Amino acid sequence: MSAETPVKPKPKPKKIKPLAYVDPNGCTGCEACIAVCPVDCINTVQTTDYSGHMQLCEIDQKRCIGCKLCAFDCPWDTIFMFLPEQQESYIAGDLNNPKNF
Repeated sequence: MSAETPVKPKPKPKKIKPLAYVDPNGCTGCEACIAVCPVDCINTVQTTDYSGHMQLCEIDQKRCIGCKLCAFDCPWDTIFMFLPEQQESYIAGDLNNPKNF
């Protein structure tokens, strides 16, 4: 009887998921997105730089898993999903309909 080397399965290619981005110009800091985030990657930031509100929600994209729950639950439709390479284009104003990502 000979010892056979076990065959290792090939690793699956890693699927790149879109990540959430909060548009600071529309965020009111209502925290609705914080309540639904399963990985607790959304925090509030004190500011008056955008939209006249005292706080905004900000997403830690290193912890975001791309589940889209925050985008679906945002009452102001100000959270968008982007592939990492598309986010800079949106910020620069180059993408027309970010909800399609």
